[in-house]
Amino acid sequence: MKITPDAHKDIIEAYTIDLWTIQECADVLHVSRSAVHKFLIKSGVDTSKRKIKVSCTTCGETIERTRKRVRTQRNHFCTTDCYSSFLAAGKSMYIQNRHSQRMARGVIAKYFDIQPDHVVHHEDRNNYNNHPINLKVFANQGDHLRYHHMKRDEYANKLTVKSQQREVWDRYHKFEIIPVWDGSLTT
Repeated sequence: MKITPDAHKDIIEAYTIDLWTIQECADVLHVSRSAVHKFLIKSGVDTSKRKIKVSCTTCGETIERTRKRVRTQRNHFCTTDCYSSFLAAGKSMYIQNRHSQRMARGVIAKYFDIQPDHVVHHEDRNNYNNHPINLKVFANQGDHLRYHHMKRDEYANKLTVKSQQREVWDRYHKFEIIPVWDGSLTT
């Protein structure tokens, strides 16, 4: 099957502006990846793996990132300082209280054998709410962070235009972070 003249503009726009991969374009058009690649080269589109210029989410400085990184991440940062300030600005809902966090471990200990490496997560992000239903336990900080990133990405995917492609991607690359303890009140 050939690429129709009606699809020419759409392919170029999908590859250059929407940052679709050549394979994604080929799948939509029901043609081979090499056919799309040849078409893009004939049309004068740069298909090399060069980096794309984007601006830092926090300070606006121009930085270079790969196409895949621009496609998969909403926010880009030039330094760890910009990333830290971005995180600090977004934590308005989080109420940190170390004493309540220790109390949460005590509540969990009634229902579950909590280990020193385990991390307690407050589902509503309020450390004063130590009701067992609001608490989850993760095996380590890495799983806890992946859980937060997964929740953030679920919200972000609801806002993206390419949500259908994202759903297909998620179907084949699905992984789930399961807490060690999820607030169930059984002993």
